[in-house]
Parts: sequence; C-alpha cells; structure tokens
Amino acid sequence: MIRGIDVSSLQGTIDWATERERFEFAIIRNGMGNEAPDGKVAINLERARAAGFVVGVYNVSYPLRTDGKHLNRAPVDQARWHALEWRKGDLPPAVDLEWPAPEDWTKWGVTAKSIVDWHLAYLEEMTRLVGIRPTVYTYPYYAAKLLEGSSSATMQSLGAYPLWLAKYHDSDIGSPDAPFPWTTVEIQQTEGGDTTHLTNGCPVDVDVYLGSETAWKRLRGL
Repeated sequence: MIRGIDVSSLQGTIDWATERERFEFAIIRNGMGNEAPDGKVAINLERARAAGFVVGVYNVSYPLRTDGKHLNRAPVDQARWHALEWRKGDLPPAVDLEWPAPEDWTKWGVTAKSIVDWHLAYLEEMTRLVGIRPTVYTYPYYAAKLLEGSSSATMQSLGAYPLWLAKYHDSDIGSPDAPFPWTTVEIQQTEGGDTTHLTNGCPVDVDVYLGSETAWKRLRGL
C-alpha cells in the first residue's frame, strides 16, 4: 500500500521534506465550493512537488442550486475553477462529496437526486478539462443516503468514477467494502486526524492507495 496524507490550511506550515520520509502522496485542498481558494494551496503544492510527493488537489463541493445572487454555484463553473491547479502526472482531482449533511438537506434546499445530478455535471466537465476521470471522496453513510433518494441507474453513473473512501475501522484498513454504486476502493482514508500528527504537531488525515503500481500510473494519466 502507498501511504499519503490529505491537508489544507488547517495543518499550518508543513515541513514537506521531512514528511516525505513517511508518506508518498499528498492530496491538498484547493477550495471550498464557490469561495476563495484555500490560503495555502499554492505553497503546499509547490513545496510538496519539490519534496518529491505525488500530489493531487481536492475540492469541497457546494452542490447548491444556482440563483440570481449565486451564479457561480453552477457545477460547470466550480469544475472550471477547481481544475486550474491540476497538472498532468498529478493524481486525479478529487471532489469531496459530503456536504451538506443529510440532516441539513432541507435547510439548503437540496435532495439526494439534486446532489447526485449536480456532481455528475461537475465530474463530466472536470473530465473534459483534465482528460482523466476525477475521484469522488465520500463515506458509506453518505453514499447510502444518496441511494435512498436516487435511482440505481443514476447512482451507477456516479460509480463510474474512482472512489476515495473514508473508512477507519481497523478490520477494514487495506480491504474496505465499497458502498454501492462502487465495486472497488481506489484510495482509503484510514485516519481522520485523530492519531497521526505532522512534525509541526498538527493532526493530519492519513490515506492509502490500494491499487497496483501499474494502476497507480494509469490513475495519474501516465
């Protein structure tokens, strides 16, 4: 298994050269929906690449309905902005599919179907822009809630994209069951920042890549 971390500005200033002794890849937060970019995305990408990390960017999506005051909520617009930091040879750009929480869907005026439809439009545009399929990050409960309000066929379209799954149980590490509509897990987030810390003392999420070396290269479009 190839070990990595996912980080944002919350991890502060990272000593990337030292962290390279423990980890091989880093997935770095690019932005939050239609808000400003993460304050450390540029420096994190630059220094992680210089230290020899295989890098990728992830984006927390805001799958909300577009209106006259929020035109840049549109999935195509978010995909075009989120694709700007990606380079050939990076891991596929990832979309963080976990917001809004299911209990807040009514508050935000969304449904399982509208969330899935929004992400399919986002992922299709991102694929067109970068030339490889993006990765979807989620966790089992969220996938199950989406399935409750979406058709199996629509969910299977979402399952055509590689899965980055958050699943922390020790018995599942390295061989987690994939929630429908996925059949395999490409990357597993094995820790949510509870036990592993960077050299600067900040807790950090830990991930493992579960495929083969050949698939690793293919995943990166090489």
